[in-house]
Amino acid sequence: MPTKKCEFCKSDISDFDDYCPLCGSAVRNPKIDNRLSVCEKCNAPLDDPDALCRSCGHSFGFLEKVSSELLCEKCNFQINSSDKFCRNCGYKIEIKSKQHGNRKEINSVTKDSKNKQKGYTGSIFERITVLPIVILGVIGILVLIAIFANYREETGDFDEVTVSNPRPAPTHSSSVRNTPVPEPTYTTLLTYTPVPVRPVATSVPVAPIATSVPVPTATTQSIPSTNPLYGGHLRYGGSTGFPPKWDHTQTSTWIALFHYGGRIWNGLLQFSPRDGVSIWEDMATDWYISYDGLTYTFAIDPNLKEWHDGTPFDIDQIIYGYNRWKNPPEGIIQPRVGALVLIDSMEKQGSNLAITLSEPFGDFLAETANGWHLILPQHILEANNNTIPYPDLMVGTGPMKYYDSQEGVSVTTVRNNNYFRSDPNGNPYPYLDAISTYTFADAEVEVAALRTQQLDAARLIENQFPGQQAIMDENPGEFTFSVEPMVDVASIQLNNTAAPFNDINARRALYYGVNRQRIIDFNGKENPVNPISWFSNLFPSYDEIASYPGYNQDTRDADVAKAGEYAAEAGLTEFDLISVPFRVQDAELVAQDMMECCNVKVNITTQDWTTMVAAVEGRNYDAATGGTAPSYAGIIPVIDIMLAPGGGRNGGWDPPQNWQDTWGKAKKMQPGAERDALFAELERIQLEEWVPTLPYYGVVSNKSWWHYVNNMNNTAQELFSNNKMEDLWLSSNAPEAGGN
Repeated sequence: MPTKKCEFCKSDISDFDDYCPLCGSAVRNPKIDNRLSVCEKCNAPLDDPDALCRSCGHSFGFLEKVSSELLCEKCNFQINSSDKFCRNCGYKIEIKSKQHGNRKEINSVTKDSKNKQKGYTGSIFERITVLPIVILGVIGILVLIAIFANYREETGDFDEVTVSNPRPAPTHSSSVRNTPVPEPTYTTLLTYTPVPVRPVATSVPVAPIATSVPVPTATTQSIPSTNPLYGGHLRYGGSTGFPPKWDHTQTSTWIALFHYGGRIWNGLLQFSPRDGVSIWEDMATDWYISYDGLTYTFAIDPNLKEWHDGTPFDIDQIIYGYNRWKNPPEGIIQPRVGALVLIDSMEKQGSNLAITLSEPFGDFLAETANGWHLILPQHILEANNNTIPYPDLMVGTGPMKYYDSQEGVSVTTVRNNNYFRSDPNGNPYPYLDAISTYTFADAEVEVAALRTQQLDAARLIENQFPGQQAIMDENPGEFTFSVEPMVDVASIQLNNTAAPFNDINARRALYYGVNRQRIIDFNGKENPVNPISWFSNLFPSYDEIASYPGYNQDTRDADVAKAGEYAAEAGLTEFDLISVPFRVQDAELVAQDMMECCNVKVNITTQDWTTMVAAVEGRNYDAATGGTAPSYAGIIPVIDIMLAPGGGRNGGWDPPQNWQDTWGKAKKMQPGAERDALFAELERIQLEEWVPTLPYYGVVSNKSWWHYVNNMNNTAQELFSNNKMEDLWLSSNAPEAGGN
């Protein structure tokens, strides 16, 4: 007699079922106990929730069945035996099961046993399943083949089902497909000889360019020193958090670009994955700017012909995408719209696209290379209420196609065999067969996975610099841990639209009262950070920033006295401060400073990054330890996203009119002394008349990778501009190279 429902397919199951009889999903498995107290490999002591030894990186799992439930070791949330990570806290789970009559013995999956498996057999944390699930899985695959005849296997890839109509929401949090990625192939590319990128599209007449409008040209893509190889599976770790939406345009967090972004979709142009500054071709192969700086003409690649699902591609869909940015449908937010709001008209001219602005904008070309400004499919959006509700609706034109995901944990994309871009020698991109990106709730576990080559690369691991440095020291010439400056504004964001911070004196109390240098010193070597202004580390000079209140310890006593006066004048006695987990120590220091200087009580609550961003964007907060980084390096994009009215990360601070007038002039100019003078005036107004937020440090960009990953670089604004990965490739000694 059925007494409950399967979590995944919602069919009836009984209390005696270990697996769903319809879909084969594991039913709640036994609670386990008797966990390891020391590492079975190196005998180092282990914390109770550890899944990897923090000393040697050895992986281990659960040992014994004792009751009728399986719980996460870290948070006690109920999990399935098929789960790779806890769905509640993100903790990594690694188990395999042996059947002993009616009893299961649950043992660990070690790195050695995993390396015996050839090719790609699922995610890096795949567990060895029991025979029933294998049999049911085979039956399920045969049923799917019978139903979906247009799923056909070709050279290790699958044609996607065309989805153009709305459908019911899935009844489970993971994706529709949980089958392994097709086994990678492994092939040597043609020998390279230096061939420059096409210099000029002959279909667009080249007009003389006004000297006042510098025109970036297509940068010649670098030629690898060795011959790349096709094939392999890249396993890439990221920081905490998971994309809140599958439509990346509706969120402002870099995590969306990390997990899919440029691998799924293309933009008109892209920033170089070598330096993050040079502009490379993408959908457009060439571009021209009119004398008056208002009209930008792009020659669209003639090889761009279809979306991943086979739907024909047309320039009109670029126009649709840019119009959606400028005039989003009702209920759709576009927080990273940037200068696309200045578009006055767009016109298809044969194979070219002409975009005319309502006023000049010095950085508009960079906006077309902005990692956020990718083109989404009109036919999918219009059929799904102007959004992308499910991951398998992420249909793009990019080098990789969506394959699988686990909510809160990972996303896997596989090679698009019909990708329109090729390398300088005509060999088609991408080189890799598959890319999986992972979110980690525990940074130490991520470093351990990197150490044991269960990850090939990782970026922005918070508070774990020594661990990554140690891997490089232990593996000279085989591993890189790179730290580069980043244009970033970590700040105490203040809701200027509601009490208490609608009073400038309350904002001044924080500006003078918080010892920002102490926060920087506290982070230390574990998480090195730098003093900043509202314009990050770009302006004014470092020496001038170091003289600001909170950084200058010589004026600390006078600053504290001013803070007390401002707090008293504003009647500031208490406020709520939202902190993300990795900045709780910053929030605690702020609370301590405000109590000491002004007798102001600070109530700290902790939220994950995406929840905090939603609170700030919705103006549903007092203060938050947030901030942002622009999509590309420059003061203009910092202002556009963080300070300007309508900016996607403007959390409720409207500038005074004199600031807006000055900004209106600066954004039209090219770099130079005149524009710098306007930036100085903006900074003066921010200091003396506005004080919208409290910027307190800028993070650095850290990235690690094993040297069998080729063409990997840590670039300017790495988080936003370096996500396409079309030219990454794995050497033959890579764990998941596909040929060893």
